[in-house]
Amino acid sequence: MQAQYTRRNALLNIIGETLWGLKANLVVPSVVLAVLLYQYGASPELIGAISAIETSMLLLPQMLGSYIFHSRQKRKVQLVLWHYLAMLPFNIVMGVVTFFANQMDAAVYRLIMLACFAGFTAAIGVIAASWFDYFLGTIYDSSIRGTVMGLSTFGASISGTAGTLLAGWMIKTLPSPQSYAWLYLISWALGMLSISVFLFIKDVGGGEHVESERPSVKGLLASLRSSLAVLNFRRYLVGRALAVTGFSIVPFIAIYYTSAGLAKDFVVSCFAAFTVANALGSLVVGRLGDRFGHRWGIIFGAVMQIVALGMAIAMPTAAGVILTYAAAGLTSSSGFVAHYNLVLEMYPGGGDAGENPGGRVAHISIANLIIGIPASLAPLAAGVIAREASLPALFYTCIAISALAVLWYLLRFRDPRR
Repeated sequence: MQAQYTRRNALLNIIGETLWGLKANLVVPSVVLAVLLYQYGASPELIGAISAIETSMLLLPQMLGSYIFHSRQKRKVQLVLWHYLAMLPFNIVMGVVTFFANQMDAAVYRLIMLACFAGFTAAIGVIAASWFDYFLGTIYDSSIRGTVMGLSTFGASISGTAGTLLAGWMIKTLPSPQSYAWLYLISWALGMLSISVFLFIKDVGGGEHVESERPSVKGLLASLRSSLAVLNFRRYLVGRALAVTGFSIVPFIAIYYTSAGLAKDFVVSCFAAFTVANALGSLVVGRLGDRFGHRWGIIFGAVMQIVALGMAIAMPTAAGVILTYAAAGLTSSSGFVAHYNLVLEMYPGGGDAGENPGGRVAHISIANLIIGIPASLAPLAAGVIAREASLPALFYTCIAISALAVLWYLLRFRDPRR
C-alpha cells in the first residue's frame, strides 16, 4: 500500500511541478522581466537588482517558515493556501499595472514591478525550506528522492520550454506592453491550477495525524549549531557560495544578446534551450545522484557555468545565445537537484526531523541563508562592473570565481555518503 501511495505521490508531484514550470517560464524574471524593464529605461544596476532581489528574497527569509508552517498535520493545506493568498496575487498586480505602463511614469512603473517581484519572491522564500522539507524530505526517502526531483524538474522544464516559446510568440505578435500583461495574468491562472494538485498528495508516514508544536528559538539555535558543527557541511557551503556568486549574471545574458542586435522576442524564445537542457540535466543528475551520490552533480553544474560564460564571450550571435542558455540550463539542473539532495543528506539528524520539529527546516534555511548573502550582493556588484567596464569583463570575472568553486569542490568537499 505504501509503495502504491509513493507512486501516486510521485505522479502528482510531477504533474504539479510540470504545470508550475509552464507558469514560471511564461514570466521568467531573468529574461521577460529584464527585457521589459530594459524597454522602460532600466539601467545595468537595475537589471542586476533583478537577480539580487530574486536570490535574496528566495534564500534569506526561509527561517520564518519554521514558525508559520510548523505543524505537520496542517502543513500541506497551509503551504497551498500561502500560494493562493500571499504569493500568486502579485502576478495579478504585475499584469494589471503593465496594461497601463505607457500611461505611467517609467520610473514609477519600474519601481512597482520590482516591488511586486520582490513580494512574490519573498513569499516563495518564506515557504521554500518548509516546502522542500515536507514535499521532498518527508514524503520520499533518500533512495528515490533524487529521481522524483529529477522527473519533476524534467516535467517542469519541458512545459517551461513551451512557456518560453509562447512568451516569445506573444511578445512578437501582440502589441507591447499588452503582451507582457497577458503573460502575467495567464501565469497567475496556471499557478493556481498547479498548486491545487499538491492538495492530493498523501503523507503515508502517518505524520498527518501528529500535531507538532511551534519550534522554540532555543531549539532552532541548537539545530543551527549542530548543522554548522559538521566540517564537510561548512565546506560545501563555501563552494556553493562561490558557485552562485560566479553565476550571478543570468539577467545580463538577455541584455548582452539584445544589445548585440538580436530581436527581443528571439532572445526570449531562445530561453527554451535553457529549459530543455534543464529538463535533460535534471533526469541525469537526479538518477545518477541517487545511485552514485550527488557530489559529482554539483561539480558538473559549476563546470557548465564556466562553459556558459565562455560561450557568451566567444559567440555574441544567434547560435551563441542558444548554446549559452543550454549550458546555463545544465547548471541550473545541477544547482537545484544536486544541491537540495546534498543539503538533506547532510542534515545531522538523518532522514527524519527527529524530536526537534524545526530541525531539518532550520538546516535547510541556514544553508540557503549563508549561500544567499554573497549571492544577493554579487548581482549588484555585477551591475557596477557592467556599467564601469563591460559585459565581457563581467563574464571573465565570473569565470574566475566559478573556477575557484570547481577547485574547492574537488579538493575540499567529500561526498556525504562516504
